[in-house]
Amino acid sequence: MTSLNEWIDMKIKDGNIDYVEYSEFSNVEKVGEGAFGIVNSAHWKSCGIKIAIKILINNSSVDENIMDEFVKELKNLKKVSFHPNINGFFGISKEPLSNKYAMVLEYADQGNLREYLKIHINNLKWSDKIRMASDIVCGLKCLHFKHIIHRDLHAKNILVNNHKLMIADFGSSKQLSEATSVSANSENDIIGMIEYMEPQCFKNIEYKKTKKSDIYSLGVLLWEISSGRPPFLGYQRNILAFHIGFNNLREKPIDDGTPQDYQKLYQKCWDDEPNSRPDIERVYEILCQLKTENSSCLQSPQLSIIEIKNSNIDSNGDLSISDCLNSGESSPAKPLGLFLEEASINNFIQERQLKVKDHEDIVFEWISYNQFDRIKEACKNNFITVYSATWRDGPLYYQHDKYIRDSNKGVSLKFLHSSQNSIEFVINEVKKYSTKNNVFLVLYGISKNPNTNDYILVQNDSMNLTNWISGNEKIDDFIQERQLKINGHEDVIFEWIPYNQFNKIEEIGKNNSITVYSAIWKNGPLYYQHDKYTRDSNKEVALKFLHNSQNLIESVINKAKKYSTKNDEFLALYGISQNPNTNDYILVLFSEEYCVICDEIYTDVQYKWCKPCKFMGWKSGNDEIDNLLIQLKIDEPSDIKFKWIPFNQFNRIRNIGKGHFVTVCSAIWKYEVALLCYNDSQKFLDKVKEFDKNFNIYGLSQN
Repeated sequence: MTSLNEWIDMKIKDGNIDYVEYSEFSNVEKVGEGAFGIVNSAHWKSCGIKIAIKILINNSSVDENIMDEFVKELKNLKKVSFHPNINGFFGISKEPLSNKYAMVLEYADQGNLREYLKIHINNLKWSDKIRMASDIVCGLKCLHFKHIIHRDLHAKNILVNNHKLMIADFGSSKQLSEATSVSANSENDIIGMIEYMEPQCFKNIEYKKTKKSDIYSLGVLLWEISSGRPPFLGYQRNILAFHIGFNNLREKPIDDGTPQDYQKLYQKCWDDEPNSRPDIERVYEILCQLKTENSSCLQSPQLSIIEIKNSNIDSNGDLSISDCLNSGESSPAKPLGLFLEEASINNFIQERQLKVKDHEDIVFEWISYNQFDRIKEACKNNFITVYSATWRDGPLYYQHDKYIRDSNKGVSLKFLHSSQNSIEFVINEVKKYSTKNNVFLVLYGISKNPNTNDYILVQNDSMNLTNWISGNEKIDDFIQERQLKINGHEDVIFEWIPYNQFNKIEEIGKNNSITVYSAIWKNGPLYYQHDKYTRDSNKEVALKFLHNSQNLIESVINKAKKYSTKNDEFLALYGISQNPNTNDYILVLFSEEYCVICDEIYTDVQYKWCKPCKFMGWKSGNDEIDNLLIQLKIDEPSDIKFKWIPFNQFNRIRNIGKGHFVTVCSAIWKYEVALLCYNDSQKFLDKVKEFDKNFNIYGLSQN
């Protein structure tokens, strides 16, 4: 048989359990001891938190059954410890002196429920008691969803940390299939605190505990929260067991200020007949209703209760918890949505929710996939696929002094391919987004495709307003990076623009590395008007073709980074496109005052004329001629456009006359022109200077 140490070694090696070096702990102090182990408190140095260390006693007095319970507790904690109302399990460590393994657990700074009530009962309002009851119910709801029966719920197994209640001690817990199996040890089902045990345990020695056994114990706990004292004080154990089992003994309801529905709830829970007891879903519904009725006690001065519909766990593992958002340091108290599979995702969601400080903050949550309707693919690349969809419940927003849901909200679903294998990647993607509602790209939460197990980022439908998938991962990441920085209406909505969006494309200038065209962008850029984004259709833009850039992605991105992100500054860069014929990338720009070829201010802004760019490429190969071109006076667009013109730009050339030094030809260039051809270069240069003073000359060429 595999020993305890061998089993733990195997789980750590497989990555199923996190290992924490014992040297990480300081200020280790013994705080308790049980039948199977010692509990120490300690400071976890790298995390800066206080934790509990539960060490298994391994000596001759510890039998195999206790070791099995330790393993069982590890397994069940691993499945559910992500939940805020279940004692958090951080991993395994090994005490160096004894070489014994220990569980690293969330520390309860206020002891157990029995101790907490003894100290605080006189200061607790009914809103506090309902919150405490909700904590236990939410934790038990998670256990039952995972088909785990605790089997030993009582006030000493409910820990309190910063006024939050957590279910602990899973040594007696069992999977439902294990608890109801023929081979299950029946003795374990009659061990526990008698005050919290159902009558069937005393009537039938072979009775197998079920989820309804936990409900019975829960009823006693709800009574204890109401009364503030332990149940059945003064009874001897054997007499108490007889009366509970055969005389239907229960504690008397507490009438002093206890809501009638709360009384009825715990009385239903401890009903003698298991089938008459409500399941945890029904208990949760009743408690939520009680919480709503007592909302005036729960509201903070600035933020009221979040009203959340459809808060039950569904088949996809969505657990929504109705609770308060506090404007102070602890807001919000509990998560609105949890995913019952991956602890790190849940921890991250809880961290995000705890950072909600005001009404502009996004209430980030887990969103069940079955919440989405009308799912339609919008665009994709090798790493993601984006769909448009309608979110039935919709996100939370603050209106008229309370939080409500914006139902049937149009959203974008960003499917992260193969993300089930990289939770860290998913979390890092989420961290790129702002936590505010007033930005261009708003991230409402995370979901998961039940068919592929891909994680999904649920965004507002701004993505549907823009094109941003080019097919190249680096380009797409850069576009999203730009969009995530949009936080004001003056910011350019940077996007990927399909080439077929442009018409009336005409060349306006070029050099060795770029060619610039004017064009009409049919849809046009986005701008903010009347509280929404709209497009400026049929917008005239400049297309800056970057030659041979298909293999120089970093260069394209670096060029794009030089442009401002503001609409009212310098050159506005609307986005990136690509020529489907040459695969050259294109920068899509607009400017009233700057030349899009050289990014310098126009020589003449009125005519959008740039002198340096007009000389660009005017090279003949003859130094004397090139020097002459540079010296010519061209300071305004109305001046003669005098440049070097390659001979192959002329068509339909024919002789029309001949002199002593010159042959005259007609030709078609941009329009019909005359070509005066000189054989003597000096005569040619003299004539050029003479023509500059007296005639319209367009340029020079060479046959």
